[in-house]
Amino acid sequence: MGIARKLHADWIASEIVDIADNVRDPMRARNMIHARQWYAKVLNPGRYGERVDVHVHDETAMEAARARALERVQRQVIDSKARSTVDITVDQPGDGSEPEKTGENEG
Repeated sequence: MGIARKLHADWIASEIVDIADNVRDPMRARNMIHARQWYAKVLNPGRYGERVDVHVHDETAMEAARARALERVQRQVIDSKARSTVDITVDQPGDGSEPEKTGENEG
């Protein structure tokens, strides 16, 4: 970025204090200040632009997170098996569960 743009942004930003101190109409002063803030951001975003914090502060222990994930997966597997399990009882021959023969012939 050029030095002239940086100096121009600084000059624009310095006008903000004069406007706040000297302009009597608060709405007019507010509009003038916002316009200069925006223009200073355009000219020198590194100094007058919005700052974004990109630092990640992760204090979660990896082993604890892995254990929680494993528990969730195991619960899902157990739940899916419970839903798909069907209780089927198979009658074995000779256990007394065969229908009684009455001797009548159908036909």
